Amino acid sequence: MKKLACIPMIMVGVLMSVVFPTAAEDITPENKVKAKPPKVQVTEKNEFYMLTFAPSKIFLVVPKNGLLPASFGGGGGMDNPGYFSMQDKKAGVILSGWFEPESSYKGITSLWQGEITSWSKRGLPNPIDVSMVKIGIWDSVLYDISLPSPKVNNCHIRASAVKDGTWIDIHLSVTSDRPASELRAYLVKLLKTIQIFGKKQST
Repeated sequence: MKKLACIPMIMVGVLMSVVFPTAAEDITPENKVKAKPPKVQVTEKNEFYMLTFAPSKIFLVVPKNGLLPASFGGGGGMDNPGYFSMQDKKAGVILSGWFEPESSYKGITSLWQGEITSWSKRGLPNPIDVSMVKIGIWDSVLYDISLPSPKVNNCHIRASAVKDGTWIDIHLSVTSDRPASELRAYLVKLLKTIQIFGKKQST
């Protein structure tokens, strides 16, 4: 797998010096009636993306590493205004996630139990090789999904972190003919490069 880029701290310092408008500042008396629900804004920099969501007090920094903003239609969680998604088609990697209120996060165990229940009701395959681990700031569940082709592996990480009143819920997946152990290691490295900063944080 390719080498993953990290975010130079000098770039982070520049990001954190930016003044972000609040949701209230975005809605003036003239357009209050017509205002639409805020969506995640993705700003492209030289080596990374900066993701912001007006109601939130944090921003997310995602190194590019071949990822491009992507759309996978709609429905379910994808209709949530806090939803975002990216894809590296060549590497078979998909990154998606949500900005949610911290109060909605009941812990990774509760989140995972809810996922399993939902999958069962929808007739989806059960995950295999499941493990719960702490990866940096992220509460994480690593798991695989069996595919019809025995030569192709499908590995996933569901990860959560909270900061300044916001819960970031991330889903990483990769589909490839490489060994599952190698794919899992790649996803772990990718997750470690994703950083969360407070909008008022300074260096």
